[in-house]
Amino acid sequence: MIALSLLFSKQPQQGSVALNSANKWVGGILDTQNTIREYFELRQINAGLLEKNTKLLGELALYKRGVDSVYIPLDSVQQEYAYFGAKIIRNSIHLNRNYFTLNKGSKDGIQEGMGVFNEEGAIGRIRSVSENYAVGFSILHTETKLSAVIASSGVLGSVSWDGQSAKQAKLDFVPRHVEVAVGDRILTSGFNTIFPPGIPVGRVSKVETASGNSNYLDITIDLEVNFSSLNYVYVVNHTNKEELNELHEAAQIDDAF
Repeated sequence: MIALSLLFSKQPQQGSVALNSANKWVGGILDTQNTIREYFELRQINAGLLEKNTKLLGELALYKRGVDSVYIPLDSVQQEYAYFGAKIIRNSIHLNRNYFTLNKGSKDGIQEGMGVFNEEGAIGRIRSVSENYAVGFSILHTETKLSAVIASSGVLGSVSWDGQSAKQAKLDFVPRHVEVAVGDRILTSGFNTIFPPGIPVGRVSKVETASGNSNYLDITIDLEVNFSSLNYVYVVNHTNKEELNELHEAAQIDDAF
């Protein structure tokens, strides 16, 4: 070390090389340290972004109005949907009755029957809730039915899963006379208390005439959500859900999932 010190102090060229090497070495260590720190901070950052986005969703729902609606003063606007942020901690895609588990429960405001979606589109519906956790059935469940519309025409249909591909589903009950094109977007209809209207569900990938004497088209859609990589999600609650459900029950109407 003494010899090297004398060499570098007496020879400017060698000293410059040594300084550059030391800078690269120290810089590499600092860069690695920074990368590790950023990795472990991602969870906190993502959670913070989720909470901010949840708040923004609620504010957007409060002030947004359809093009055919009349102006309503802000002090008389009632928010129809409330939003909560959550993280999926368990998920399945290889069963006939696939489910997911959230890290939020009743103490966080989560209730049975709420819809779940992310930035890609609709995911499923909460089925049962404990104090700290909630379990829901995803669209990849052979007993689920999701009320949806074809964006280009507004024609109503029902999305169901046939237990085959985790990337595709069926759009049922679309009459044969309706013109449906490959690529048409499928959105939630808002006709029940599960989801607000306009959340993406999928895009039409195949249109055929159903076999037999069916009055409906056989429509396959590619789902928007990648169910194999679910992470942070939003849970939505219709604030007047109980009243509407009681009214529908009294009228013997069964809301489609």
